[in-house]
Amino acid sequence: MKKTLITLLILTCSLPLFAQKRIELKELQPKAAEVIPVKVEMIDNQEVLTVSNYNHSIQIPLTAETKAEIDALLEASVGTSIRVKDINGAEVSVMKVTANMKPAFYFRVQNKSSFSLGMEAIKEELQKWQMK
Repeated sequence: MKKTLITLLILTCSLPLFAQKRIELKELQPKAAEVIPVKVEMIDNQEVLTVSNYNHSIQIPLTAETKAEIDALLEASVGTSIRVKDINGAEVSVMKVTANMKPAFYFRVQNKSSFSLGMEAIKEELQKWQMK
C-alpha cells in the first residue's frame, strides 16, 4: 500500500515536468515557411505576378497583353476565364469564381494542380506595383 501511494505521488509530481518538457519541444520545432499568396516582382528584368499556396506557385509574366487580360478579368462576371502562359511556358487557366461569398480567381495549371485566391489581394498588389 505504501509503495502504491509513493508511486502515485511520484507520478503526480512528475506530470507537470512532462508537460513542460513537451511544450519546450514543441516550441523548438521549426516553423513552416510563411507563404505570401500574391506578389509582383522583377525576375530577369521582367515584371512577374507570383500567386502561391502552400503546395504550388504560379509565375505569370506581366506583359502588356497579360496585364490587359487580368484587368479585364477583374471586371468580368463570375465564370469568365482566360488562358495565359506562365514563366516556364506552361498554360495556366484563370477563372473568376466566388469563394466564401467573395470574388476570387481560380488558377489551374496543365499538371492539374489548382487553387483559388481572393481577388482583392491580387487587385491590391497590382495597384501597389503600378504606383511604383
